[in-house]
Order: sequence, then C-alpha cells, then structure tokens
Amino acid sequence: RDTDRSRGLGDVYKRQDKAENVIGELCKRKGKNGKPEALVTTSKIRNLLAMTADIYNEVQGAEDILPDSIVSRIGYLRIKFIYECRERAVKNLIDEAQILDALKEIGNSRQRYILFSRYMEALVAFRKICGKKDEWFFNRRNYICIQKFRLQGLLK
Repeated sequence: RDTDRSRGLGDVYKRQDKAENVIGELCKRKGKNGKPEALVTTSKIRNLLAMTADIYNEVQGAEDILPDSIVSRIGYLRIKFIYECRERAVKNLIDEAQILDALKEIGNSRQRYILFSRYMEALVAFRKICGKKDEWFFNRRNYICIQKFRLQGLLK
C-alpha cells in the first residue's frame, strides 16, 4: 500500500481498515438470545452517507479552514446522527464506528472532513459486501462472496 504522507493516503487506509473492522464486528455481534443482531440496512447507511455527501460537496470548494456556516452544518449533522440512533442497528453502527467522536474531531478542518467522508463511504462499501438487506454476514452465499473478495485481494 502507498502510505505516502504527503498525499495523506496513510490516514485514508487506516480509516478503511477501521471501517472493515467495524462492520466485521457488527456482523459477528449476538443478542441476548444468542442470535445475530440486526445489521443496519444498506438503505439506512446510504441515507447517512447522503447527509455526509451533501456537506462534502460544499467542503470541496472551501479553504483549509472551514467557514462557520459549514462548521455549523457539521454540528447539525452530528445532531441528525444522534437522532438516527433511535434504531438499535443504527446506534450499534454509530457507537462501534465512533462516528459522533469523529464528527467532533473535525472542528473547522477541511482535511478532517474529507477523511470523515471517505470513512463513511468505506462503511457503506463494507456493509454492502457483508450482505443484502437482512441477510447475515456468515450465511453461505455471503461467506462465498467474501472468500472471492479475499482471493481477489479486496479483503484481508
């Protein structure tokens, strides 16, 4: 992997690895009855990404220090994520992925928001790989799919 710090790729790769681990842990989680807990649906996680992408489009044209208008939108985004925690599967994702902490860390940094946005994209991608709708991570079809991705070098 290219971890050339001058291009900031090291942080991107770390976030992608973290996203893979987060989704993997959520897929393995079992409830009180011993059955796997429901994963956040792909449509719900895509909605979370859409909220993030809305701000990302504005951040792209901004200076390194974000204006107050964008910083306040990031703060409001954090509130929206908290509101979405009313669903257990979303709360599990937000807690495990430490999304609220990541949003706090952004502050007024353009680069940190871009990294956060890429992290959200990685979470969506790994969730999509892990299964469709309410299928579980380790069912036969998804297990075979994941083994193919591993063989192709896309997953560890």
